[in-house]
Amino acid sequence: MSSPNLAELNCPSCRHTEILAIGGVVRRLTSLGMLRRNHDVEWDVLWELLKSSLGNLKCTACNHSGLTLSVGDKLDDEAWGAPRHCDGCDRPIDPERLNVLPDVRLCSTCQQRNEQGDTPQEEPEFCQRCGALLLLKPSRGPGITRYEYRCPECGAR
Repeated sequence: MSSPNLAELNCPSCRHTEILAIGGVVRRLTSLGMLRRNHDVEWDVLWELLKSSLGNLKCTACNHSGLTLSVGDKLDDEAWGAPRHCDGCDRPIDPERLNVLPDVRLCSTCQQRNEQGDTPQEEPEFCQRCGALLLLKPSRGPGITRYEYRCPECGAR
C-alpha cells in the first residue's frame, strides 16, 4: 500500500480531533503500557489494541477520558492531486481513463482480465512437513465430494 493507515480519535467533550498514523498509535499505546518497544507490530494488531483502550485514552486538549474512534483507511490521495490506484493491482490508474470514467476502480488491464473471466491466481500452498507443493484433491470420505489440499510427497493434509 502506498499510504499509511490512519486512526482518528475524537473527544466527545471538547470535540477535539487527533489523527494518528502508525507512529502516533504506537506512542499512545506505549504510554498506556499496552505495547512494548516493538516496531514491527502490524496495523491490525494496533487497531484492535487501540479499540480496546478507548476508555483509558485521554484527550490531549481537555484531558477527558473516553475517546471515540474512526478509521481513515488511506490518506485521501485524490484530494492532494495524487492519482487513484487500481483495486486489483494497486498501480495508478491512467488519468485519461479517469477523465472518461470518473468512478472507475480498476485499471484497463485489470478490467480486461475481469471481463474475460480471469480470476487472480491464489498463492500456492506448501507442505509444512516436507515443503512440496500441495495439490487440491477430492476427499475420500462418503457423501458430498469435498476438496482438500494434500501433499503428493508425504501424504500430509
